[in-house]
Amino acid sequence: PVGAPRRVLAFRSVFHGVDRRSGTDPIPFYRLAESSDQDRFAAYSNGRYRDNRLLLVRAEYRWTLWERVWAVALAERGVVAPSTGSLRWSGMHESYGAGLRLRIGDTHTARLEVADGADGMNIYIDLKGDF
Repeated sequence: PVGAPRRVLAFRSVFHGVDRRSGTDPIPFYRLAESSDQDRFAAYSNGRYRDNRLLLVRAEYRWTLWERVWAVALAERGVVAPSTGSLRWSGMHESYGAGLRLRIGDTHTARLEVADGADGMNIYIDLKGDF
């Protein structure tokens, strides 16, 4: 069952925003909030979406397969917008997927993730650890 021992519901939300200061040049595109390795849309390539605001909402259900191996089911929504007032739930992109997590130390976790979204399927491998 969902609430059984060795089961985890994990939630994460991320918000990044940039604003130019009065009297300064526009912010270069490479300094805008974007999806990247740490804050990425699961089913989309890094840097695929970039604007003044980035919002991600992610939920994971994790359960133990073996002592150091966990299975993961995920659902995610994300959006970029030019301003905070422009962020809309209906404009968000969705990702759904599954994966495996392998504990390789007290503070590190390797992760294999396969996610699907409007742009197709994306496979992600991470050896740096995650939330």
